[in-house]
Amino acid sequence: MSNSIQEKITVTRRDFFKISGIISAWVVTGIKSAAHAVQTVAEKFLERIQAAYAQDSAMALRKSQDNPQVQSLYANFLGEPLGELSEALLHTTYVDRSDAISTPDDTQAESTEITSIFPNPFRTSTEIDFEISEEGMVWLAVFNISGQQVRSLIEQSMTAGQHQIYWDGRDRHGRTVASGLYVARLVSGSRTVSQKMTLVR
Repeated sequence: MSNSIQEKITVTRRDFFKISGIISAWVVTGIKSAAHAVQTVAEKFLERIQAAYAQDSAMALRKSQDNPQVQSLYANFLGEPLGELSEALLHTTYVDRSDAISTPDDTQAESTEITSIFPNPFRTSTEIDFEISEEGMVWLAVFNISGQQVRSLIEQSMTAGQHQIYWDGRDRHGRTVASGLYVARLVSGSRTVSQKMTLVR
């Protein structure tokens, strides 16, 4: 049986401090380099953001942003008109044909309204009377107080004048909805009007 000879490597205290110092210097240098790199990236990113906002603020408002129907669509689906999301979408690159959009005469638009909801409050069903100023597509829907669409009552072309429709207190699947506050929203042309109604079971 042969004896293995093991060599012992002895490290003096002086050598230990020297090696520790070298390793510490490497670590500190690496941390400083990483911090400098992160700071450089953050500065470049901030410069790009500021440049984008500067270009955005220099853009003139398009005619479409002042159109009531466009604002109504943005209010319904994208938050408030001219809000952050709608601004971002309106400032994307596309061919601007907003000059073709015309704003209707206010006197004509005023006759588009929900004239009455009776009975209100109601138990089982209610009659919604409304007037539209011109022939065209009409959308009348019921929303809950959270802004979720409960049921679409009308989605078709209609003649100008007085109209009425009944809501039986059911959702789009035919299920009876709970008691509470609901909103009837009418969209005709560039005009959007809403009126509250209360269902009491």
